[in-house]
Amino acid sequence: ADPPSDPVAAVRKLLEFYVDHSLVHHSKELWRNAMATALTQAKSPFGRGYAALDRKLADQVGDLIAVLQERGSVSAAISPRVAGDMLFEIVNSLFQAFVAHDDMPMSRLKSALRQQIACVFAGLAARHPSAPRARH
Repeated sequence: ADPPSDPVAAVRKLLEFYVDHSLVHHSKELWRNAMATALTQAKSPFGRGYAALDRKLADQVGDLIAVLQERGSVSAAISPRVAGDMLFEIVNSLFQAFVAHDDMPMSRLKSALRQQIACVFAGLAARHPSAPRARH
């Protein structure tokens, strides 16, 4: 309801909450089994419930984007739902890699998440042909 004013920080805070909360009650092994079951039994009550939860989380990210648009910190030209889906898919993909590897620390997932969110918000399109390029 009252996200940080910086849109990158706001999105990062929400997505990091998702991953932090994920291991409160479930181990990586349990998550691997749940994901496999959701994929192999997509039409089962469990599979439908898993997909519905992912949809709710993606919608929540989209709702955050809409709030940030109202504040003027995110372009009104984008669809909040599309942005929410994209940002959720980033965290979901990183989370899948995280649970697939028992030795992968949460810090590596969060580092990749921060980098990818920053990249999305920085944009991939060239600004202007005469604009100076960033050096790394």
